[in-house]
Amino acid sequence: IIFVKQMPQASTMMSIGRGVLGSSDETRGRSKVVWTQGKPYYLQSNGGKALGWIHTKLENAADPSGHVIIYNIKVPLSDQKLQSVAAEEASTSDEAWVHDVFRILAKSIPDTETPGDKETPPLSGVEMSAEDSNAIATIIAQLEATS
Repeated sequence: IIFVKQMPQASTMMSIGRGVLGSSDETRGRSKVVWTQGKPYYLQSNGGKALGWIHTKLENAADPSGHVIIYNIKVPLSDQKLQSVAAEEASTSDEAWVHDVFRILAKSIPDTETPGDKETPPLSGVEMSAEDSNAIATIIAQLEATS
């Protein structure tokens, strides 16, 4: 799950391409990522390959200041294991948020068997439902308050 905490309007995010970062092949392989501030996105596992994003600011922006802040919640479990863990109760209050994330994913993880959707650039992810979006935003806010 990628949660976009902050993204100035004068920003553009690009997913990294294949190859050595900064090489001509990698630079040509970059694609625009369409994210909205305050929204979480499901991001399918890519089999352990490197992933990343590059933040650029629009040159003609009136206020080109600001940083993009994203949170990444990685859940390295198979769908079957995720269902099993989500059904369990958290053993401590420190684990409650983890189980909340598991429950959200277990009930609403998108079909990831449909590769190459032309409307969704690679590494953009799939926007979550309003209910899941609110739940993830609440979890992030709680984690920020305790750190």
